[in-house]
Amino acid sequence: MDPTQWFNHFPATIDEGWATLIAAAAGFGIVAYQTRQGFKSIAHSQERQSELDRNARVHQAELDRSADARRRQNEANTLASSLLAELVAASTVVTNSLSIMNIAAAGLGAGGDVVIDKIALSNFLPKFDPLVYKANIGSIGLLGPSTAHDVVSVYNMLLISERVPEASDMRANFASKLMETYRTAFSDWLKDAAHVQKRLLAVNGIEVDPGPVYEIRRARIEERTKTQE
Repeated sequence: MDPTQWFNHFPATIDEGWATLIAAAAGFGIVAYQTRQGFKSIAHSQERQSELDRNARVHQAELDRSADARRRQNEANTLASSLLAELVAASTVVTNSLSIMNIAAAGLGAGGDVVIDKIALSNFLPKFDPLVYKANIGSIGLLGPSTAHDVVSVYNMLLISERVPEASDMRANFASKLMETYRTAFSDWLKDAAHVQKRLLAVNGIEVDPGPVYEIRRARIEERTKTQE
């Protein structure tokens, strides 16, 4: 038999049952293939959507962080401006009080060893109620740790008159020395306050931050030590 004529041995017709079975198998194969491709497409679409969702969450988180940083900076700027204005006003009060402390020290000194039954030295010290500072004490950290520390430091000195108790049985000349000490402290306070005002301006980008007030205090102490030597 001619090998090339093998197809001639196939029947010219196919039984209807076989034809149906073959058609069903072919149709099932096509459906299975299409279904598999559909699942692949869905899986790919889900992966793509997951990636888009993940990128969107990352982007939103970045936007939230940026918005929070801007909000905190705006709050810091507002706080710095308010404290700056208050320190300027306080500096005026302290400056005016220096002459009163001078007069008090001189008058007490003239009393010599006379014992004063009761004396309220706080009456001669600057009186200033820092409403802005008190209202925002919990937010001072917005200024940054270094600037916040300096702000608290100068305000603590400003509030010292609230903590000086009334004295009794004190010699006048000793009270005079105490008053001179307070006068020197508040004179130094004016320098510290001016320094802190520059730091507050730096928060708003108006001045270059001059650094911690500790540095000028140390330089002042060193200068006085040299003078006394």
